[in-house]
Amino acid sequence: MTINRHFLLNLTLCVVLTAMSGCTSIGTKFRPEHVEWARAQGKATLTVRGYMTGTSKIKIPCNTSPAKAILMPDDPYYRGWIRAMNSFHIGFPATLSTKAEALLRQSPWTGRCIFTFKNVPPGPWLVMITMHETIVREIHSTGFGGSVSFPAVIPDLAYAPLTITSSDTVIRKNIVMDYSKRTDIGLFKFRKRATLSDVEEWTPPEKTPITPPKQSPFHSTQSLFNGQ
Repeated sequence: MTINRHFLLNLTLCVVLTAMSGCTSIGTKFRPEHVEWARAQGKATLTVRGYMTGTSKIKIPCNTSPAKAILMPDDPYYRGWIRAMNSFHIGFPATLSTKAEALLRQSPWTGRCIFTFKNVPPGPWLVMITMHETIVREIHSTGFGGSVSFPAVIPDLAYAPLTITSSDTVIRKNIVMDYSKRTDIGLFKFRKRATLSDVEEWTPPEKTPITPPKQSPFHSTQSLFNGQ
């Protein structure tokens, strides 16, 4: 019996990709008892503003208008989710468990890339914002010896740790993604989705337009979730 070479190639590719998908697993078990504190209704109001900067050090507000920013407990499980986002194989995105996703706090875009979270309890948190979206072309096998390509959006996510104390009531911070520190941008380099960013003290708003910037035609309102 003769085995079609294209079939054998696709079968081999499938096995390889399945093996690689293990790299995108969160790798840490979700332990609700470790993050139960995050369910409480606190008294703090956290407002964050996203900026991008580079070698010029000029701060530019994020140039997308994502539906939400998210706030999550700073816990090994959620850190594992971020590591999974940055893994090499993006075809098998890691997803949060239902119980873990229920602890995400969400904030809508309110102009100048500003997001506000209310009733936040004290504890260690991670804030995540979409700073920029890159349109790429993904190539996928058809399974019959051919391939098809289509545009896809890869979000540049900024994340940063923030600690809220029991005495905090109003917290205002800038989240600054410094592109000059990134080592994953260049020819033949794999682009990470999430970048650990700096937290700076809030400064008076610049005179930038309050209306949302123009979205990418391929923008996804789910860009912050499940690697989409």
